[in-house]
Amino acid sequence: MKADVKNIMQNVWLGVTVECKATRNRIDHLRKLKASIKFLSCEPLIEDLEDLDLQGIDWVIVGGESGPKARPMQLNWVVNIKQQVEYGFKDSRDWNLKSARSLLKAASFGIEDVDKYTSQICYRPFDFRWTFFHKALVTYPRPLLQNSVHNKRNIVLCLGKSGNVIGDNEWSLAYISTLPTDKNVVPRGGVYLFPLFVYDEMGDAHTNFSEAIVSQIEARTGLRMLSAREEFLQVEPQTGYRKYEDDEDKDTFMPIELLDYIYAVLHSRRYRQTYHECLQDGFPTIPYPADAGYFRYMAELGGQIRRLHLLVGISDQDFTTTYSISRPKDNNLCTLRRFEPTGDGQGRVWINEQQYFDHVPVQAWQMVVAGYQPLDRWLKDRKGKKLSSDEIEHYQKIIVALQKQAQVMELIDNLIEI
Repeated sequence: MKADVKNIMQNVWLGVTVECKATRNRIDHLRKLKASIKFLSCEPLIEDLEDLDLQGIDWVIVGGESGPKARPMQLNWVVNIKQQVEYGFKDSRDWNLKSARSLLKAASFGIEDVDKYTSQICYRPFDFRWTFFHKALVTYPRPLLQNSVHNKRNIVLCLGKSGNVIGDNEWSLAYISTLPTDKNVVPRGGVYLFPLFVYDEMGDAHTNFSEAIVSQIEARTGLRMLSAREEFLQVEPQTGYRKYEDDEDKDTFMPIELLDYIYAVLHSRRYRQTYHECLQDGFPTIPYPADAGYFRYMAELGGQIRRLHLLVGISDQDFTTTYSISRPKDNNLCTLRRFEPTGDGQGRVWINEQQYFDHVPVQAWQMVVAGYQPLDRWLKDRKGKKLSSDEIEHYQKIIVALQKQAQVMELIDNLIEI
């Protein structure tokens, strides 16, 4: 009997059986039909279907064969389908699913390898995620990140080149990271990464500054910049503070202090307003420090913002906010993100209809970092998910960091020489 495929009623679902690779062509025929719901029945699943084109397919049903002579179904066949349905893996110029599978199968990962490649990344400002930092799963992995940042002691200055991505708003496309960093840590994938140190093939670190620029700063300040090796010996990795000080330190500065000086300039509202037009089309231009005293004061303030952005030294003792008591319904489920002013420069950040963060400074809620409004963006990326106790604490740390950043930025504006 020939079916009338031109007049399919809206209450009719159409599907095809795809149990092996030889029958995958049925998906193309199904896709051409105008049914309201189109589904695949991958049962009995008798082999790995590998890559599937699921465009236009609404449901996929998977099952094994039954009976005394049933052919066994392997779990990885099911996982393969599940991943393609849930995550919608798509091939790109630099990555495709088939090659990624081959890489993973060819690699014999031991426990040490898993530890090596399992890594945190900086996804967005104040938003740190976990990934398997391997070519099989990461698109466009930059050699600079692989060799000088991943599992290395380093600080990375993240800059957006074109401020026009945020229109007429105040330029803010600067951030700091110690991790491999996603290209969208500033909007529209416009980030450029400048690591403080570059590692050579022997694993030795070298400062990533132009010798001509360093010479100019040394001449203006009368200070000598330490080498990477000297900084590693003298500086605490997390804070950037010296482990000890002696008389010789008065005549030197650390590479991280130069980065902190730059970071301070980039977080001056006076600087951003003065050079607004220039910041729309190119990299920021940093003025040279006039003398050692000015350089050290600015570097100290820039270092404070750097540590705040890395959430270094912030604990629950610093919290000025509270989180509403747990409710039986929608407990910690992030369904919305709404700021409600309550007066005295504070407000509530609602995450659902019953729960909220209270006593949130308006200044912190409105603060923009790297082109994003972190308190809003962080919740947006967790819509539909339940916040864990660690995430609730992390959010309160971000609030502290942003409020303190506003205070430090005022100090920088009072000090900066433009």
